[in-house]
Amino acid sequence: MRIIKKFPANPNMVIFLLSQQQTTKMSESFTSLQQAKLHHFAHYFFQINGVRRVQITRYEIRIYKNRDLQTWNVILPQILQAIKNIFPQHTIVEYANEMSTDTTRTFSNNEEICGVYEGVEVAEQNTFAKLLFCVEGIERVIVRTKEIEVKRSIVFSGEEVWCKVSKIIK
Repeated sequence: MRIIKKFPANPNMVIFLLSQQQTTKMSESFTSLQQAKLHHFAHYFFQINGVRRVQITRYEIRIYKNRDLQTWNVILPQILQAIKNIFPQHTIVEYANEMSTDTTRTFSNNEEICGVYEGVEVAEQNTFAKLLFCVEGIERVIVRTKEIEVKRSIVFSGEEVWCKVSKIIK
């Protein structure tokens, strides 16, 4: 299995994308070892000097460095080692732009209740969103009056995810 390492536009953040669900919540965020100590792995990152924040979503681990660190050179090797220790069966690969194709699709909708759902627990509020979150790889569901927008994680095959989503929507 693989973990995709991605540097987004924010120069103080690195994202690790995984194919296993890390939380059922919309997001879990930690800013100290004290906050993270009960989490099964977030506390490991705060043992690295220079880590400011750890945020965990369904398929992502986001690590923020202190703003006073000019580059990632000092702490990235330690973060990579922590990821390897936490997920020993995985290989870390670099993000490539072509991975981001076809990550969002829009479908027709007759739902009356609108909303944005970015986690399994939040999706419990809407029967339709709850069904869509049963599909591995779904990160976000936006229900509007005439359409539903579904976003998948780049770690998952678009072909598989969209096939499953289409069956639910029809």
